Amino acid sequence: MKTLLRDEEARFWTHIAIGPAVECWEWEGLVDGQGYGRYYVSGSSLRAHRIAFSLYFDRDIPPTLVVVHVCGNFRCCNPGHLVLVDRTDQATIRYKGAL
Repeated sequence: MKTLLRDEEARFWTHIAIGPAVECWEWEGLVDGQGYGRYYVSGSSLRAHRIAFSLYFDRDIPPTLVVVHVCGNFRCCNPGHLVLVDRTDQATIRYKGAL
C-alpha cells in the first residue's frame, strides 16, 4: 500500500487538520457510516487513519494487523494516536484513551 500512496501523499495530508502533537488531527474529507475517514486511491476506498499510519511510519500494514485509535476518535489521523495491533488486542486498546 505505501508504494501506491507515495504519489498521493502531498494531497492526502491536505485533508487533515494537523495541530499540536497531543491533539487529534481530524480527517476533513469523506467519512463513512461508521465514522472513519475515507480516501480514494486508484478507485479504491481506504480508511484515512490506515493511510496516515502507513505513510508516517513508512511501512505497509500486514493483513493480520489493524490500526487502532488510542484516542477513540475514528476521524483522527494523528500518528501519535495510532497503534498497530493484532485483532485480538483491538478492543482492549481502542478505548483505553492512553495518550
